[in-house]
Amino acid sequence: MLNLFLPRICIHCGTHCDDHDVKKRPLAKYLCTVCLRQFEIFEPPIQDDLLPKSSLFRELPFRIKIGSAFFFQNGGIIQSLIHHFKYLEMPKLATTLGSICCEQNADLYDDYDYIIPVPLHRTRYSDRGYNQSENLANGISTTTKIPAAKRGLLKRVRQTPSQTGLTLEEREENVRGAFELSKKGVREFQGKKILIVDDVMTTGATLASVVKTLAIAEPKQIDIFTMAAVID
Repeated sequence: MLNLFLPRICIHCGTHCDDHDVKKRPLAKYLCTVCLRQFEIFEPPIQDDLLPKSSLFRELPFRIKIGSAFFFQNGGIIQSLIHHFKYLEMPKLATTLGSICCEQNADLYDDYDYIIPVPLHRTRYSDRGYNQSENLANGISTTTKIPAAKRGLLKRVRQTPSQTGLTLEEREENVRGAFELSKKGVREFQGKKILIVDDVMTTGATLASVVKTLAIAEPKQIDIFTMAAVID
């Protein structure tokens, strides 16, 4: 009844949403029928698309597997979804998309011991009120039954400026030393299979910094999954 007076508006194109099928298609709360149909036919990037990102991880003693659910395009539906859950106070949208990502990537059902979202610095977390990567990870965790690591085991100890507009070398330097693994985290992750989760991978510099920090614990394996990836 409420929607008769306050109809839902598509967060991408601005038209009204027809959300009568919202139980079967949760994104009908956020996207109109046309945009939802487009979203549902998107194909995930293949490994050949993501391989250039792996050059940042060659120094590690194990091979990193990188996965992503969607291509990131400026002005596209995926960008609209990410923008809204990241900046416009829609954490439940991120959780919903985490579950949907599992439909795009069967590898998410691998035998991981922990899912670890890329942490926010405490100041940014306080300003935003939530960590969008944590919400994505919770959606994946609920669907796959792989536990999400407790907050605080991996910390972002330095608030880094935006990576936008920086070269790869500048991005690497920007996030150098930005993360720290607690002593409990070292004990918790030793010998474990870990999946790192983030919203968008551009060059992979932030994720590479996270991987190098977690490598201190000598885990058995670290893989990476992002909702979207920027492909050159």
